[in-house]
Amino acid sequence: MINKDLFVPLEREILQVQKKEETLGYWQDAWIRLKKNKMALLGLIIIVCLIIVAIFGPIFSSHTYDEQNLMMTNSSPSWEHWFGTDNLGRDIFIRVLYGARISLAIGIVASLLNLFIGVIYGGIAGFCGGKIDRIMMNIVDILYSVPTLLYVILLMVILKPGLINIFIANYTI
Repeated sequence: MINKDLFVPLEREILQVQKKEETLGYWQDAWIRLKKNKMALLGLIIIVCLIIVAIFGPIFSSHTYDEQNLMMTNSSPSWEHWFGTDNLGRDIFIRVLYGARISLAIGIVASLLNLFIGVIYGGIAGFCGGKIDRIMMNIVDILYSVPTLLYVILLMVILKPGLINIFIANYTI
């Protein structure tokens, strides 16, 4: 005859462990892991600071990206011009911030396009399967075999200069 009282403490411990695992959500676990990795946390702080400065920095500046002061050409960094000025007397710091805005916009739009097209393309390949999946994956293999710089150069030659065309060319990378 088996004594059931011997198994009660073990069952209680198993239930306690299960309750602890259930209370921790995905994002909570991810945040805890991120806080443990000091370099990843530092990288996140730097990226957030760069985004905030790129978005709100030019608002608080007295200079614009296209304002010229020919009396201040090629000046070195100072309190008025943090990175100095270029050969047309434009403030380099503000121009860098505007460039960061454009770079962030290109990165975000390209990532969203990649996500959208990738989910649709992968969904079609996964849903249909068989021959269609093989054909679609062969097309992807062919596209990956050609250097991406060729795509970008070809698109920039065919398309006219502009921000939308940069989004399109960057997506192909």
